[in-house]
This record gives sequence, structure tokens and C-alpha cells, in this order.
Amino acid sequence: SAFTAGYNGIVREQTLIDNNFDLKRVVDIPTTGPFKFLDYSDLEFFKVEAFEDYWNPELPYLDGIEFLHANFWTPEMAAAMLADRTDYAITLEPQGCQRVIDSGHQCIFYPQTVIFALWMNVERPPLDDARVRRAIHWVLDREALIGVTKNTTPMSTGTGFIFKFNKKYAEADEVLNQRPGYRQGAEREQDIKNAQALLAEAGFPNGEGFPELDLLVRQVTHFDLHAVTIQEMLRTHLNIKANIRSQAVGVWFEDAEKANFDITNGAVEWASAEPSFAFRSTYSAGAGQNYGHWENAEFEKYLDQIDAELDPVKRLQLIHDAELLLEQEVPLAPLAYEIVTMGYQNDVKGLDVPHNIGVYDVGRFDTAWLDN
Repeated sequence: SAFTAGYNGIVREQTLIDNNFDLKRVVDIPTTGPFKFLDYSDLEFFKVEAFEDYWNPELPYLDGIEFLHANFWTPEMAAAMLADRTDYAITLEPQGCQRVIDSGHQCIFYPQTVIFALWMNVERPPLDDARVRRAIHWVLDREALIGVTKNTTPMSTGTGFIFKFNKKYAEADEVLNQRPGYRQGAEREQDIKNAQALLAEAGFPNGEGFPELDLLVRQVTHFDLHAVTIQEMLRTHLNIKANIRSQAVGVWFEDAEKANFDITNGAVEWASAEPSFAFRSTYSAGAGQNYGHWENAEFEKYLDQIDAELDPVKRLQLIHDAELLLEQEVPLAPLAYEIVTMGYQNDVKGLDVPHNIGVYDVGRFDTAWLDN
């Protein structure tokens, strides 16, 4: 799954050696793809041209591509399309997507293998207590979080710990929506009361004596909006104060990997929607996205059983049992699933649009062509 993920590529060993195995600053990376580097201007454009010795002599169809730099989910993307500055754009904000459609071009919505989530650092008391983490999980209103970003970033409810759009494994919405933390109406009010009782049981009645939390925020519009909403939910329902510390994306990753936070919101990104891969890359001890450093021997046992079980019915039950354990332990609180938008001019052909999943696997520009 990792090798075939759209955001991974093969790089020659000498390039790694020449750059001390750090490619962050390298622009011209020799790979095995259908295009080769041509030109680059920081925060402006990145140009590639067709590789004449590509292994498939029929491809690529395009002579080259100029990628223009733009922040995702911003009005500039739709404006560039409407001005015929670009043929294709990904992550258009919803209103911009509608403008593209109204202009007679194409814009589609499709799922992304990304959960927006709130990690909790289990190495910092009182977040080492599962009752505290569960209480925070239960008072977060997913519908409200989706509502505050509806004009900037489309999202989907029915979150849970398994990729929602993987119908083979994910619980149906009607099942998930009966669990604490996902319910609405009178049941949500009961979840809030139960969360308050959990916090009191953990030694913090009405939030008394609870330390102020450092809320690290990945500096992107929708994460900023989520942060202030989460801050207010914690204050209103649990009398917990969280101080927002917004960091640029690169700094956020450094702090997240070092667990330099009490709670932090960001994106869980999966190269595969298969639960075994998702569980191991996110919730397992030492996993790259296990920013809160949660460890649980029972969960690790489930992972080994899931990987070894050949009976699909038994394996599915193990997956759902493992997810229920995550609901109790809450290494992170899943908030919403990302929905991606893609806009393109009518003369853009060859993008396998019906099968798109996420932004990382929409990279088959070797089969794209322009009907003009």
C-alpha cells in the first residue's frame, strides 16, 4: 500500500546520498516517472516536461505541465480557472467549486482518506487517564465542527476510527451515530452529562483543578476554525481552558512528532483505507501518526490477530472489536472526514475521475490530454 500510494515515488540512491538523505530542499529529484524537471520558482510555479525515454513509449500524452502554487481551499483557485489561467485545480473551496460549475466547467466532490482529529498526549496528566480523554471525545459536536468549515473545506460526518467510505469494513452511519460522541439531539445532551460525570470521577468535578491545556494548531484555515470551536466546547461543557498555539505546517509536524502539546488538531492521512494499515500507522505503539504516544497491549494483540485471520467474517469482527477499544481509550478524537474538490476545464480528458480517492492518488497525468 505504501509503495503504490500516490504521494510516494522511487528516488535514486545517489540523490539521497548527495543530500544526506534529506530531500526537503531538493527541487530536481531524478525519479522513474513520465515527466522530468524543467523549471521552478519558489511559491510561484513548478514546470516539468515529457521524458523522452519513458519506459512506455506511448506515454505521456502531455508535452509538459506547469503547476501553479496556491494555498488549498482558497478563492484564488477558482479565480485562476475562471480566468483560463489553469486547466485543472484541486481542493477548491465549495463556493469556488460552484462558480466553476456555473461557468459551464466541471467540479466534483469525492472522499479523501483523511480524518481530521484531535490528538491527546497521554504522557501528560491528566490526559493519561482514559476517562478524561473519553470525556473530551464525548463533548465534541461533530455536526458543529463541519458547519463552521462548510464555506471553506467540505467534510463528512459519520467519522469513527475506520475510513468511512470503505464499505467493506466501516460501520454504517446508523450504527456509529448511536455511539457517545456522535449522537445528536437529546442523546447528545446525555453524552455531555455522562462526560461531566467521567471528569468528576477522574477527580475534576465541574473541571475544578483541571490544568490549562496547550492546544497546538496546524496553521490551516479549517484547523484554525476547528480549534476555536473545540476551545469553546471544552470551556462550555467541561469547564476546561485550552490555550491556542497556532504553528506553520512544518513547525506543527516537528512539535507533533515530539509530542510537544497537550492536545493538537490536524489530519490523519492514510496511504490505504485497509484497517490493518490504518490502525498500524496511526494507533499502534511507535506509529508515525501516533503523536499522543498511546500504547495498549490489548490493541496490539488485536492487530496481530487481524493480520493473521483468514476468515473474512472473523476478521471483520476483530476489526470492529479493535475499534470499540479505540472508542474507550481515545488516543485521538476523530472529528470529520475530508471531502476533496477537483475542478477542470471541459477539454481536460484522461483523468480517471470516477475512481478518485483523495488528493494523493490523482497523479496519473501521464494519461491526461487536452482536447483542443
